[in-house]
Amino acid sequence: MAVKLLSRTMIGFLLVALYCLPVGAEPFSAMKALQQQKGASFSAAIVDLQTRQVLAENSADRSLIPASVTKLFTAGLALETWGPDHRFETRLLGSSPLRNGSVENLVLLGGGDPALTDEDFWKMARALSRKGLRRIEGDLVVNASRFGLVACNVQDRCEARQASRNAYDAPLSSAGSNYASWSITVEHQDGTVRTRLYPFDLPEVELKGHVASERGGYLAARRATLSGGRDVIELSGSLAPGRDGRMLYRSAGNPDLQTGLLFQAFLEEQGISIQGTVRVTHEPPPKSAVQLVRHSGDRLDSSLAGMMRYSNNYMSDVLLLNLDVDKGGRPPLSVAEAAQRLQVYAGHLAESSGTLFPDSFSGIRLFDGSGLDTDNRLSAGALIAVLDHYYRQKPGLFPAFLSSLTVPDHTAGSSLKKRDPDWLRRLAVKTGGLSEPVTVTSLAGYLRFRDGGWGAFAFLVNGAPGQPIPRAEIFEAMRQDLAPYWEGTANQSQ
Repeated sequence: MAVKLLSRTMIGFLLVALYCLPVGAEPFSAMKALQQQKGASFSAAIVDLQTRQVLAENSADRSLIPASVTKLFTAGLALETWGPDHRFETRLLGSSPLRNGSVENLVLLGGGDPALTDEDFWKMARALSRKGLRRIEGDLVVNASRFGLVACNVQDRCEARQASRNAYDAPLSSAGSNYASWSITVEHQDGTVRTRLYPFDLPEVELKGHVASERGGYLAARRATLSGGRDVIELSGSLAPGRDGRMLYRSAGNPDLQTGLLFQAFLEEQGISIQGTVRVTHEPPPKSAVQLVRHSGDRLDSSLAGMMRYSNNYMSDVLLLNLDVDKGGRPPLSVAEAAQRLQVYAGHLAESSGTLFPDSFSGIRLFDGSGLDTDNRLSAGALIAVLDHYYRQKPGLFPAFLSSLTVPDHTAGSSLKKRDPDWLRRLAVKTGGLSEPVTVTSLAGYLRFRDGGWGAFAFLVNGAPGQPIPRAEIFEAMRQDLAPYWEGTANQSQ
């Protein structure tokens, strides 16, 4: 009997079918395959929030490096502490009353607003102009006394005080702005590539280097901070002809000085001159200071949506420091000490009689609010507890908590995009990822069952040392392991 050779297409189809078969037969079979093939460790759980039934779990009590899903705890505690309508305030003070269009010194008193941006500077400068301010006889003083001088808490942030090629490592301050990062535009103009600082070219910040107009290139930028506090940003690489301009972001060496320089430019745009210099202090303002403007920033729920969508480390750790101040912390603040507020919050969740995985809190270790600290430890069960807490016990806060998460179909990147309509549209998630000391990929959030019910899930994956695993590959394994559970249990129990 002749043996017929299978076509490459048929072989490929059979391999895919064989690979997917175990998913329906055994919980987390795709994750277990990664564990066997690449030495990955994982903690995972899927629950039906309406029936309180655990649909699947594997080492749900095991604590691993969580990366940015840590922000679920930070966002939750922030909402519970202040509510979604809360706004942080930035105050502008005069060291003397406003007389004849002038004050002696103008003080920008930072209120710990994690989302203070250029738009806020414009509004504050306009408000001062409308009050009649035209001249600052002395200095523009940036006052960061709310937190004091915050020490760097991880190596990346410590190194970023001198130099950085990133934005995620931005230093922390109660008076920081634009997430303590510089914005650099790179665009074609008159046949060449032009670079500039956005929104204003500041004489105190130097752009160096050259970007060519060539195909197949790359863009790189390195910020270095000189001994006097001046930032120098060196650019290199190329921008392909015909390509739209790009924006690069690099952390600032001194976030308080950055705030002062930017606000100075907005004041000058409004016709308000400064005779002195920009300086920074961490001492409280004198009681004799006169309030000129009290500016409220964005609502907390809006800030959380931005923080979670872009996984902004600066915003989350500034929120954490604010939580510490709210609970009585006194400057100078420490991120690690402030993180004890999250540890206490986790303890309260662990004491809840309805916690589905009560043993999952024993190994929790939280040293920041962003997930940047690789000594953090969380488990899938602990993440489920946060998600369940807001769904079941905090219905008034649940919409704001839910809306801070991202639907995979709406993400800008490609790693979460799968050809699966349930995965794309029935999830609201927070991702996490680190490349050192091991590959860390995490995903947690809510899912909507096909009958309209609600579920929650959490995956924490830590690779073995020296064996990196592509994020897209891990997300695909997660997708396969979620696929059998879209029906939930509510309609099965009827």
